[in-house]
This record gives sequence, C-alpha cells and structure tokens, in this order.
Amino acid sequence: MSQVNDISSKMECPICMDYMVAPIFVCSGGHSLCGNCYPNVQKCPMCSVPLGKTRNFALESLIEALSSSDQDIIPIERACPYYKDGCPMFLSPCKYNEHKSSCSYRTFECIFHVDEDYTEPCSYVGRRLGLKQHILHKHEDCVFDHDEDMLSISSSNSYDVWFVCHEKDIFYFHAKEKDGIMYWWLQHIGNPKIGAEYSYTVRIFSKPYTHREYQCKEHCVAHEDFDTVINKGLCPSVPIKVLQTYSADRWYTLRISKLPQRN
Repeated sequence: MSQVNDISSKMECPICMDYMVAPIFVCSGGHSLCGNCYPNVQKCPMCSVPLGKTRNFALESLIEALSSSDQDIIPIERACPYYKDGCPMFLSPCKYNEHKSSCSYRTFECIFHVDEDYTEPCSYVGRRLGLKQHILHKHEDCVFDHDEDMLSISSSNSYDVWFVCHEKDIFYFHAKEKDGIMYWWLQHIGNPKIGAEYSYTVRIFSKPYTHREYQCKEHCVAHEDFDTVINKGLCPSVPIKVLQTYSADRWYTLRISKLPQRN
C-alpha cells in the first residue's frame, strides 16, 4: 500500500493538489508541478530551485495511460475536488479528471464587475443554476439575447463579455479587438462534453441591411483565457479592415446552434 500511495503522491501537483495532466513541468531536483500552476511560480515549491521549461514526459505518459484506461490499474482513490460542496464521489486516476470537469457540484466564478468603472470584480461563486440566477438579477446589463440583440465592436483594443442563455445551457460570449484583429469565442459554462455539442455563427452586416454580409462559424470552447484560445486557434480572427468593408458601423449578431448528431 505504501508503494501505491507513493505513486499517487507523484501524480498530484504540490500546489493545487490535483492529479496532473500534460503539460507537466519538472525542476532540476525532480519535483513536478502541473501546467496550470507553473506560470504562477518562479521557483519549485518543494526545493526552491528556479524553474526552467523542462517537461516530465515520463510522468505525462504514465498519467495519460492511466487516464485512458478503462480499468483501475492502480487501486487508489481520492475525493472529488468539490467534496466540500457536497459531492460524495471518490475517484481513481482514470476517472478523476473527467469527473472533475463534469461534476454537478462544480462551482463557477462570476467574471463580471460590480462597478461602472470595471475595477471591482464580482466575488460570486456558485453552481451553474445559482450563477445563472445571479447574473440575470445582478448583471442584467451583461445579458445578451442572441435571438434578438445586435452588437457593435465598441472601440479599438476593446474586450467585451456577455452572458448568453440557450435552451438549458449557459455561455459567456467573448469579443476582443487587438492590434486591428477581431476575435470572438463562445465559452460553455458546465460539462465540456455538452459544450462540444454546440457551434456558433457571427454575422457581420450593415444597418439598414444591404444583402451584403460576412459570416464565420466555429465550435464552442471550454476556455476563457484569451491567450489559450488564440494559441490553440480555437476562435475566428478577422481583420477590422475586412469587417469594415461589410459594415462601416461594425454591427454583428450571434447565433448558437447544436451540431448534428453523428451516427
């Protein structure tokens, strides 16, 4: 059992204590930490040596093999990270990360602000239904009806986020203009498997409508971070000069739809 516990501890990030998945980084002393915590520290939390960019490919391969296996190769279990919120599940490595992303007790932060100057972030944290009710009542100016409302690119280097409801699912719709390029991405709030069932279409046009428009369609993502979305090529990117040939006043709409079911 001590060997099993030793293997289990090697799979846990020493900072967030979650099971690690690729990318996993390792210091010169042999201590590993997860890719989520790595950008936030400069020294190893275990031995304080400076961190480089060395990956622990051996541990990445081991965890990938355990996570993709249908069997519990190593008989270890740990509590769901949302056990304090009521989840009773104990999970093995091959089931832990999948359950974590889809757990019904999972909590989400409200990403909006409570002041008009956008300097004080909202502190609300809750489950999906609670988050939906909170935003609808406390941040109604940030709610976007994608079946009726129209949006406009507000200003140079702007970054806008809206809350969108579609059927039983909820989303954040991000719109960012940077260095003359416009980016849009639709972030599903909840189970990534459900989010993967959605796509969205951004339609650019003039007012009044002149039968001339520009459309781009993309899959929904589970990421909020701009750099992550851009680096992975997960969202449309269109030069502002191109958009202006279709809409001088830069109006556009959003349409969410479910992807066709595969046979």
